[in-house]
Amino acid sequence: MYEFGPFRLDPAKRVLLRGEEPISLTPKAFDTLLLLVQNRDRVMPKEELMNRIWPESFVEEANLSQTIFMLRKTLGETAPEQRYIATVRGSGYRFDEPVRETPDAPLVVAGLEREPAAFDSTVQAQSSRFRYIAALTVLLIVGVLVAGGFYLRSRPTPKLTDKDTVVLSEFDNRTGDPIFDGTLKPALAIDLEQTPFLSLLPDQRVRSTLKLMNRREDERITRDTALEICQRADCKAVIAGSIVSIGGEYVLSLEVLDCRDNGVVIASQRARSRGKDTVLDALSRAASALRRDLGESLASIHKFNAPLRQATTPSLEALKAFNAGAE
Repeated sequence: MYEFGPFRLDPAKRVLLRGEEPISLTPKAFDTLLLLVQNRDRVMPKEELMNRIWPESFVEEANLSQTIFMLRKTLGETAPEQRYIATVRGSGYRFDEPVRETPDAPLVVAGLEREPAAFDSTVQAQSSRFRYIAALTVLLIVGVLVAGGFYLRSRPTPKLTDKDTVVLSEFDNRTGDPIFDGTLKPALAIDLEQTPFLSLLPDQRVRSTLKLMNRREDERITRDTALEICQRADCKAVIAGSIVSIGGEYVLSLEVLDCRDNGVVIASQRARSRGKDTVLDALSRAASALRRDLGESLASIHKFNAPLRQATTPSLEALKAFNAGAE
């Protein structure tokens, strides 16, 4: 157990307590706090934190920043104060509050305060029968747990429903190639509009919401702007995309952010393209995998899954010209 300020952090039960009251934390936020507390004698670089919290995923630094923001909010501190989590500019984060380590209290089982001799004689008299019954019980429980575990693991929990509305943000183009500006977002919208599972916030609603926010109706919908629109329009989530070029290849990333939970990433997918002419194919693959992660059935995905090059065009130049004309 780790104690700091009014809080107690229990790694075994994965719970944060303020006094005796449990504090709600996402699994990634809990892992981040535990790492910072356990490594409080040093500055933890951002790259190390991301590699240890998301070991199997390619995530942006914004995910870590959002998680730190949520932790600070949960601990009741403000960014200028930084009582618990200090930002070391250019390096990473350090846990600054003094921490006390306390062992778990031993469990006391009632009813075992009888004399050892009496207890031993009772056990010896019925040991054979108890062992036989216990062995059968353990085998039965293990079988049920294993079967239940396989069943639950094969049934992913839906993260969205067909009643939820999502907002699309513009792609974060990190390639330096303007062909991707204003091209990938409309392509993704066309891909997602074919499924009845997802409902995209219409452009007209986006523009009217921007107007209510005292913003220009033609303003570029960045990730942060999309989150604000999502909250104001009472939607569920934002789908944000990015594209980078690595050694002649292109990597597309799609993330689903829960706008009702401070933009927490609830699903993400990546796809690679070996050239510019197959970027739309990679986008189709990432979108299909994302739909599966969000809870859409495999039957629905197979039925409503026309590739983008069939639904639109394989040419990025033609798609960009079409979108410019539509605007």
